[in-house]
Order: sequence, then C-alpha cells, then structure tokens
Amino acid sequence: MKHLARSSGIAFVILALPFFLSGSAHGETAEQLEEMCRVYLAGGDYENALSCINQALELAPDSAAYFVMRGAVYMQLGNTEASVADYETALQLNPEDKRPLGAIAMAFFGAGQFQEAIDRMTYAISLCPDSAAFYQMRAVACFPLGDFELARADLLKAIELDPEFASAYNNMGAVLAIEEQYEEALTCFTRAIELSPDSADYYLDRGLCYARMGSLDLAIEDCNASIEIDPDYAKAYSERAFFSEEVPGVDIHDIIEDYTMAIELDPTETTHLCRRAAVLYVYGDTEAALADLDLAVELAPGDPDVVQDRALVYMGESDWDKAVADLERAMELAPGYHLPYFNRALVMYELGDVEACAADFTEAIRLRPDFLDAHLYRGLLYRELGENDLAREDFNACLELTDDAYLRGRIQILLDQTP
Repeated sequence: MKHLARSSGIAFVILALPFFLSGSAHGETAEQLEEMCRVYLAGGDYENALSCINQALELAPDSAAYFVMRGAVYMQLGNTEASVADYETALQLNPEDKRPLGAIAMAFFGAGQFQEAIDRMTYAISLCPDSAAFYQMRAVACFPLGDFELARADLLKAIELDPEFASAYNNMGAVLAIEEQYEEALTCFTRAIELSPDSADYYLDRGLCYARMGSLDLAIEDCNASIEIDPDYAKAYSERAFFSEEVPGVDIHDIIEDYTMAIELDPTETTHLCRRAAVLYVYGDTEAALADLDLAVELAPGDPDVVQDRALVYMGESDWDKAVADLERAMELAPGYHLPYFNRALVMYELGDVEACAADFTEAIRLRPDFLDAHLYRGLLYRELGENDLAREDFNACLELTDDAYLRGRIQILLDQTP
C-alpha cells in the first residue's frame, strides 16, 4: 500500500543621496524626509521609513499626504489600528480625496479582516460609485472568503467603468480560473497582457491557467516571458520548474537550477524549498532534500503543509517514528486537515497496526467526505481483513466520487472481486 499524498506545488538598489550618508535627517525639509521615507519603504526598512515620516509630520502636521504615507508604513509594520487612524486623519484633512478609503479597506485586508475590508469598500463605493478601483478592491477582498459571485460582479463593473483596466481583467481571469472556466479566463488574462504588456505578473497568471488546462508548453512560454520582463521574479522560476517536471525530456538539472534561482531570490518562501526537496528526493539525494525541508520547517514552523512534506520523505525512508512525529505535529497545527490522517494511516499499515490504520482512514474521510483515496485505501484494507460489506461500501463511494472512466473501471473490478 504505497501512496503518499503530497500537500505541495526585488532586490532594491538604493542610490544614496549625500544627505542619506550623514546618518541623520536633521535639517532636511519635509519633502526630503518624505522622499527618504519612500526609499526606505521600497527597501523594506520600515523602522527608518517611520522615523522619516514622523519627522516630516512634525514639520508639516496638516499634510494629508504625509498621514497617508505613514499609514502605509504602519500597514507594513502590521499595526492596523495606527494605519487606519492615519488614513482617517488624512480624510479629515482633505475630505475631497477619497483614496484613503480604499487604503483603510486594504489595511484590514492585510490584517486578515476580510469582511471588515469588504464593508469598508462598500462604504467607499457608496461615496464614489464611479470608482473602478474601489470595485476592484472589494472584489479582491472577496477572494479569501470565497465570494466569487460578488467578486465577478464587482470586476465586471470595474471593467464597465474603465474598459482599459488591465488589473481588473487579470483578476477576472483569476475568478474564472477558480471556477474552472479556463477558456474565458484565458481571454481575460490575454486582454490584461494586451493592455499592460510589461507586467510579469499577468504573463505568469496566464501561464498558471495554461498549466491547469494541461498546456504545459504554453505555460512555460509564459513563465519565460515573465522572467524576461522581470529577471528577479522568484515565483516565475519556481513555476517554470514545477511545470517542467511534467514535461518529458526536460533536464532535471535545469529544473533544480530554476528552483535554486527562486530560492536565492526569495529565500524565505518555503514553497520553493519544498518543491526542490521533492525533486532532489525523487532523484536520490535524500540528504539534500531533508536539508531543504529542515530549513522550510525552521522558516515556517506553523505551516502544516511544510511539516507534512518532511514527513513524506521520512515515510519514503521508512523512518516511521520521525514520520509520525511530523504528521502528528501537522495535526496539531491544523486539526481539521485530512491529509496528515491519511498519511499516518499508511504508516500504521506499514507498522502492522491495522486498527489504527482504519481509524485514521475513517478520520480522514470524516474531515473530507469526498476524499476518494481514503475511501479506496480503506476499502482495500477492509477487504484484506475480510470485512467485505464495508469494503464494498467504500468502493461504491469511490464510484460516486469520480467520473474518470479508467478509474471507475478499476474500481468496478475491485467490487466484482470482493465476495
């Protein structure tokens, strides 16, 4: 019973002006301080950005623009309350400029308060019903809540208000791709690219859509275009490698090289590490694979997928104790996650504990009733134990869960062979 369920897959150059080198902003104008804040903000140095904009506000305490800038800094620092307060102050100082309304919503979005973000954008739209940007912001806030109906309606409205709104077309493509309307999604992604041909993001998003359709060559072409536009785009390298894994004849060294480039460009993104680890393991470099996964776990100790990916390598090496430890850690991190139970069931089978194996398959099914693999493997276990009625129940459940002709045929053979 060998079957492993996997969960996975700007560098700024600051040219310092002379006053940057002094180590002090004293004596600078508010405008110079604001510019320094922008540079620090772009470079990810949020503490120095905050110091500069605070000094600018001391010199110009009635500047709505500076409050907006500080609100953006606070958002990057994760201080949603202070960010919202500054944006609201900006609105009071300059009631004619409604853009801070969108910034307030995005502050709540960044804090994971998605419904609050939607509510704030609804209020903004009531004040500015002709703002295409506000409709798109509300659409984006709908994504994490799965409200794609409202997202679609808002993006259509945004496009109606601004027929050349490239980002709205791209996000509409994302909605359609989620709904598996891939041809319509491609039309939207392509329109976004036509309107903004220098966007690396738009090419990559279309590439992801091509990949879902099984057109991997076209997906890789779009990754190539994305990298040509932005040679420092880590995700584009990672996705190109991921797609290339499924293309016959691609050199494994090229795949690993792409993952390595992605890791060098974005060393804290665990997806790149986990993907490279999977390739390294398949090609026999277990030590390097575990090194990548150890680093991924260190970077994201609270991510159950990362912990489980390491468990899968331990399973492949028959290191059952470490595999179980990681799987149980994943269960603790995400109690409602079905895959760790499924994989622990496989470990229990290898250890000869069929009772625990059946219990874990059952828990995986309870958490994910449409999990075909769990029904199939539990059915096989039941048949092995002579529990033929229970085995047939699981095999029949499998037939209800798939329309794949080949798979249905294999399952029907299992049913016919079960007394």
